[in-house]
Amino acid sequence: MYRRLPLYAVLVVVVTAAAAGLSSPSEASRIALGPVLMVNQASFGGDAPPDHDYEGVSRFGGGIALDYYLRKDVALSIQPMYLQKGADLVWTEDDVELSRIELRSEYLSIPIALKVTGNSRSRMYAHGGIDFDFLLSADVSENGVSEDFKDGFEPFSIGASFGAGGLIAIGHNWLMIEARYTQGLDNIARRDFTTVGATSSVKTTGFMFIIGWLFSSAEVVQ
Repeated sequence: MYRRLPLYAVLVVVVTAAAAGLSSPSEASRIALGPVLMVNQASFGGDAPPDHDYEGVSRFGGGIALDYYLRKDVALSIQPMYLQKGADLVWTEDDVELSRIELRSEYLSIPIALKVTGNSRSRMYAHGGIDFDFLLSADVSENGVSEDFKDGFEPFSIGASFGAGGLIAIGHNWLMIEARYTQGLDNIARRDFTTVGATSSVKTTGFMFIIGWLFSSAEVVQ
């Protein structure tokens, strides 16, 4: 039960923000809401075994962005999403690749951040906040053989994210384009990864390209 408390806390924040924003026409006019898709150039950081290196892999994700404008140029952004992460652990000697181990994981990720924008109809913005990640699945594969490895990962982890993007007004809506970097703040290894050739000190990293369509009101867009 206690392991689920972070998820309950995040869900309370999401539901409360949505309820506050939709409780009246004046509050709803501060909301921008819509789908987002992303490509995540993911990897792991940490002390790899001797002669091993982590290599990034392209992963994907998608979810919903909810921006609640505290004022014209500052929004509280909550973005629950399905997000893939992972890395390849490559063993080389004398520049010859001897083995490649694929570590893959999938998360329910809930970034909560502040978005500070400009005032023109093509707004540039800066993004910064905290990501709450809840493990959905994980597996490891080598030489075409894959096995479940969910018990090797912590079920919950926290990361920091920051980035920049642009909001292009189209009618009463926004086209959102963003580049974002994420850095895990805690060790995701629940037990030693030595059985798959890695160490027990592992943190996630990722560089994401995000595109979205946000439905909004005239008050937010103007």
